[in-house]
Amino acid sequence: KYKVLAGPVSPPPLDADTTDWATIEPGAFWATPLTDFMLRGEFQVPAGWDADAPKALTLPIGDAKDFSHPEALAYLDGQPYASADRHHREIMLPARVNDGQTHRLALHGWSGRGNYGRLQMKECAVVQIHPPTRDLIAAARVALDVTKQLDDSATAKDRLLNALDAAFVILDTRDPLGSDAFYESVPAALDALIRGIELAGAPMDVDIIGVGHAHIDVAWLWTLDQTVRKAGRTFSN
Repeated sequence: KYKVLAGPVSPPPLDADTTDWATIEPGAFWATPLTDFMLRGEFQVPAGWDADAPKALTLPIGDAKDFSHPEALAYLDGQPYASADRHHREIMLPARVNDGQTHRLALHGWSGRGNYGRLQMKECAVVQIHPPTRDLIAAARVALDVTKQLDDSATAKDRLLNALDAAFVILDTRDPLGSDAFYESVPAALDALIRGIELAGAPMDVDIIGVGHAHIDVAWLWTLDQTVRKAGRTFSN
């Protein structure tokens, strides 16, 4: 359900009657630029899913070309929870919603600026996450990026490439990708990649400290009132 709001400081209508709201189907075109909006719906985590597997919502609410909009603050059962935008299309779900019951989802947002036309609603979904696949993707991406920084004469480069090759030989990538055979092959591929990375050389004796940060322009391509909402969306993440 979709409703256009008067402006960014309009309170989000979390409990309003949606009888007269528009219905946005997957694939439909909806908000135009500079539109404050409210989207409301429901979702359910299937009761038969693996209780231990992480669950998430995927919310590709639009395609704003090469800019960060649209963006929204997501409410779960009436409580602000996380933001959704081009950079945050996946929202990890809390364990409390893994109960097979129906839960409320609301997105209070802004379509943003730009010369593009109406936004298109991509298909949203409740998903299970397979942690070994996530770990394999991360390890493979880092290993490949490291090889691009190493000189061709570096022994570690050849060993990392051999480790990647060994992992992807084990990985079942037959069509259709994403079958049970693929997921069953992931742990062994990950183990092979980790062993190969260890053989590439001892890690450096250094500590790497990462500090998360967020960037908010107080007044750039939006009003001060919009900045208030953007701050809430940013800090929710």
